[in-house]
Amino acid sequence: NTKTISASPIVYGITIPKNAENFELALEFVKLVIGEKGRQILNNLGQPPIIPPKTNNINAVPDDLKSLVTEVEEV
Repeated sequence: NTKTISASPIVYGITIPKNAENFELALEFVKLVIGEKGRQILNNLGQPPIIPPKTNNINAVPDDLKSLVTEVEEV
């Protein structure tokens, strides 16, 4: 006997804390996760990524990441 349950997907976020001990290393990690290689890894693990990544406050995104994300009204 099979039962189908419909639900909303789980959506994960990623950030760099303002007080990160190594901001540059954190920045490289986020680039990896939201870049092509990270997207492939997530997809292979059954976690299809949102492409492109979205933010509701582009001003809070580090300059090195702004070209990799899209600003939307609501995330």
